[in-house]
Amino acid sequence: MNTEYKIYTVKAGDTLEKISSKFYGSPDFVEKIKNYNNLNDSNLIFINQQLELPGIEQINESAITIVFDTLTNMLSHIKPNMKPMVEANNKPNILKPPHGINEIINTFGDIRKYITRSGEISPSWHFNHLTTITLPFPIKLAWNLKTSVNSITCNKKLDIIFYNVFNEILKQGLQSEIKSFGGAFNFRMKRKSINYSTHSWGIAIDLNPLSNGMGTKGDMHPDIVKIFRNYGFKWGGDWIGKGRDPMHFQYCTGY
Repeated sequence: MNTEYKIYTVKAGDTLEKISSKFYGSPDFVEKIKNYNNLNDSNLIFINQQLELPGIEQINESAITIVFDTLTNMLSHIKPNMKPMVEANNKPNILKPPHGINEIINTFGDIRKYITRSGEISPSWHFNHLTTITLPFPIKLAWNLKTSVNSITCNKKLDIIFYNVFNEILKQGLQSEIKSFGGAFNFRMKRKSINYSTHSWGIAIDLNPLSNGMGTKGDMHPDIVKIFRNYGFKWGGDWIGKGRDPMHFQYCTGY
């Protein structure tokens, strides 16, 4: 039975019932897992998705905010802080987008120190470096267009920047140009690479993936691209060749 917080990566053949039985000794915790991970449907999990599986005592708590008494409790009872949206502002970003892996690590954290022996990301990475923000408008999930997301998980140092980007999109009436959400934080390697994806730091987001596949020109609205650029993001549509990735925006260069 799962008595301590765990990040679990979904594998082929997994269902929430199987995960609940494996970690809690009973399939009766499916609804708790769904609610804890903001899942609207038990059938929405997918391979390599990361689920938060808190300890048996924590998953039964009804309080939204958990008070951490010690550092140990902090690391074993982690849930990203939900933050309200704030109004977009015209102030320049004070965080310069890092260039290259060394600057990314210095700016957003050395993720290598948080890899467990099993190859998974430690819960302390979430607590120390990630936060969850609400969105000013819902975005449909790319892998299930009948369902929408209302929040994203990102690096703590980018919360206000992401706030402002999506508020600016709303302010300019461009929310309808965001057709679907392909992911933000996701601990994984780059496609066809041994290097960690910028998604692992929570500094990247994929939008409209169904019509903006890697290696294609895509159809990302130029005003969406402009907004992200204005806030410091690099657009994957600027890359060339097979690596061109028009769905992708990341807060760094040279990586």
